[in-house]
Amino acid sequence: MFLASMLLAAGVTIALPTDVRVRGTELRLGDVLTVQCEDAALLERVKGYSLGYAPAPGYSRLLMAANIERELESFLGQDVVVRGEQACRVFPEIERIPGATIEQAARKELEQTLLGRDAKVTLVESVGGIDVPAGSAPATFAPRITADALRSGAFSVPVEVRVDGSAYRTVWTNWRLDLWELRPVLVRPVKTGDTITGDMLVEKRVALDGSNAKRLDARQIIGAVASRNLAAQSAVVEADLIRPSVVRKGDALFLSIRKGAINARVAAIAQENGALGDRIRLELVDTKRVLTAVVMARDTAEIDLAPKL
Repeated sequence: MFLASMLLAAGVTIALPTDVRVRGTELRLGDVLTVQCEDAALLERVKGYSLGYAPAPGYSRLLMAANIERELESFLGQDVVVRGEQACRVFPEIERIPGATIEQAARKELEQTLLGRDAKVTLVESVGGIDVPAGSAPATFAPRITADALRSGAFSVPVEVRVDGSAYRTVWTNWRLDLWELRPVLVRPVKTGDTITGDMLVEKRVALDGSNAKRLDARQIIGAVASRNLAAQSAVVEADLIRPSVVRKGDALFLSIRKGAINARVAAIAQENGALGDRIRLELVDTKRVLTAVVMARDTAEIDLAPKL
């Protein structure tokens, strides 16, 4: 009795309730149990002691007085008095997140990623609501989309649900994406071996499929040779053509750098082969800096620094 009284006055005393409800994903001793200590610094140290994970929604955790006493005495290097119950049942406070909220987060990110593109996204399957531990603030959402991976067809958008800024769970949302682009289209059939000229093409709105076929613009198509028979109204892709390289690795050429009305020309060396309209790496003669530019002619490549609208 005398020892307990001394510890109450100078040491650490912890009181265990029968049960307690907590917020967040990690248990800090001071958030769960009542702590008394006259030393303010020691009190904060004890309150901040981690008791590990908080129970997930639908579960609970049992904290044993004997285990807490043993852990804290080892942590602090001094005696600890544990009063109250011999065990404390911990339950989580729960935040219910409707499926529509998760869908909305994914849709918003999709619309931002596809801004400026001719596209339509359709939710394929409704998302069910989920329960997460209630944090100090409402849960937040972090959809993850790689713009370069978006193609027409079915695809999924993962939405990371975060509690107090930390990832708690990832929910997958399923969508269908339809993309269109203005593309050069053949106005008449073309036979294998024919050279494609400008009068064979017209620009039309074309639905993009989910293939990885490299799409070409008109300057990349004109002057190329058909590698197979091509139907009228078909959009031409790289596999349809034989495109001769007009610039080869090691060639000297001029790099034209445009920004609005300003146009600078510098000497450069090609670091790879390229046909008209291809993007290739160049090394500037003066600075040895490597840049990527579009092949415009046998002796010219261009970088346009004008902002894209």
